[in-house]
Order: sequence, then structure tokens, then C-alpha cells
Amino acid sequence: KYKAPLHLRGLWKQFIDAIDLPAIQRIALTTPATFDAALDRMPEGTDRMMYAATRTTLSPNIAHAGVKVNVIPDSAEVDIDIRTLAGDDGDGVRQMLRDAAGDLWDDIEVVHEGSNPATSSPANTPLWDALTKVTQRLIPGSTTVPFLVVGATDARFFRRKGVVSYGYGLMSERIPFGQFSRMFHGNDERVDQETLGLMTPLWEGAVREMLG
Repeated sequence: KYKAPLHLRGLWKQFIDAIDLPAIQRIALTTPATFDAALDRMPEGTDRMMYAATRTTLSPNIAHAGVKVNVIPDSAEVDIDIRTLAGDDGDGVRQMLRDAAGDLWDDIEVVHEGSNPATSSPANTPLWDALTKVTQRLIPGSTTVPFLVVGATDARFFRRKGVVSYGYGLMSERIPFGQFSRMFHGNDERVDQETLGLMTPLWEGAVREMLG
């Protein structure tokens, strides 16, 4: 039931301001007191993406305990997948774990911590302009807006070297977003041929724009 602190400024506000939403919905999605209620009214799939784009997430996915089925374990180990937002550092994440564990915290030992702080690249770059220009050729009338990719990507390694990096692609509308968002790491993970037909000229065009 634990929910990490909200991040509704910076990149999130840029995203909400840039998409086509009624004014009252835009206000609700950038105000802490109304955010969760507004999120509940978003389309399926979109709501999960928006949740993970505004809060650090903690997902306990692996657990080990005990050595015999008829003996109550005296200890347990849990591996937690933690996806931080920019600004949530190691001390901040420990506080989240403490808040989530409540009165169990005194009996918990953190034995390993990863170090992959969240990063982002600015939108006012030649690469952003190239992607926008090619996208508008492929999808007339489209608008390119910033958003947070909620999965871990190799962009963090490029950014540590000072290289601008975006997660960017053009997806067909043949697979509804709610369905597509459930495919990641699943048995039915895929893209359709129409998506490939958009992605190929997107990347070729972006390269030509950057080198031309």
C-alpha cells in the first residue's frame, strides 16, 4: 500500500502542459491533493505509466526463506526492484524503505544497494530537433513532447559520458496502448509490421538530419 513521494514538477509538468487535456484535468494531474484521483480516471495502461513516471517504485520480486517445509523460518531475504526518479538519492530511498516497512524496520538489514541514479537529457538539442522534424514528416500534425521512460535503459551509460540520449520510437495504433504496456517482458512481447514501417524511416531520417 506504500506510495513514494510525488514528483509533479520539471519533466512531468512539461509533459502535461504539452499534451491535449482539458484544463481541469491538467490541474488535477499536477496537484498532489488531486493527482491519485485523477490518475484513477486515466485509460488502462496509461495510468500505470503515469504512476511510475511520478513516483519512485519499489517492487519486491524475489523472496527466499526457510530450509524445511515444517519449520517456521527465522529469517527471510527479499530482492526489491527499485526504479528511482531524478532527485531520489540513496538516503531518500532508504527513508522510503523505512516508511514502507513501518515497525518491521528495526528487524531489517539492507545487505546490498545498487547505484544507478535516474538521469535525463534536455529537450533543446539538435537530436531532439531532428527527431521532431522527421516525426512530423512521417505523422503530419504530430507534436513531440518529453516524457520519462519508466524502464531501465542503456541511456544512463551514455549520459554519464555526457552524451545526449533519448528513448524514442513511433508505434502503430494497431495494438492499443493499454495492451502494449502489458507486453513488456511477457510471453507475447512484440511489435507489429506497421511499427517497423514507422521506425525504419524514423531512424534513417534522424541520421540524415544529424549528418546533413
